[in-house]
Amino acid sequence: MRIPPLKAIVAFESVARTKSVNRAADELGLTPSAVSHQIANLESMVGRPLFTRLGRGLVLTPTGQQYLSDVTGSLADLSRATERASSQSGMEILRIHSSPSFGLMWLLPRLASFQEANGDIQLNLACSYEDVSFTSGYYDVDVRHGYAHWTDGEIKTLRNEFIAPLASAEYLGRHPRRSAMRWFNWLARRRAWSA
Repeated sequence: MRIPPLKAIVAFESVARTKSVNRAADELGLTPSAVSHQIANLESMVGRPLFTRLGRGLVLTPTGQQYLSDVTGSLADLSRATERASSQSGMEILRIHSSPSFGLMWLLPRLASFQEANGDIQLNLACSYEDVSFTSGYYDVDVRHGYAHWTDGEIKTLRNEFIAPLASAEYLGRHPRRSAMRWFNWLARRRAWSA
């Protein structure tokens, strides 16, 4: 049985998700050279390339896509097993992902009352601006900002937002006012605000 080193698989998954050796290196706390070395070792073991270069980024080859699909579930299983082993005995684990602003400003202040009402659930909160996929198995809930066009889970709207541009009187004194219609056209671009 040929099993590659776990660090090579973790590096592969990170590069595949971020589409960048440098971003994966930052995420893993390694040098880009070390990440590239792990990928090269894995490709040597597989016997085929897992990535192709596209401009400044990397794209999975068909072999890489299949390999990612095969190993992602295993990484999620290892993560869950580690969570269960390290959690308080008998507690259910709820893994939540959100943007940093939502996690810190809205969710974090409410965690104590949630824990009080649900003492048998251990919350694991991760905050980032990355797009997450439920197929990876890393998260149970993802709080997203944008229009509900996602297809990877059940969607519930938490609240509708009102967004308006604000400016100080000092700024307005130095700059000519824009017509409301010009602001509206800029703010109304749906794609600019979709997550």
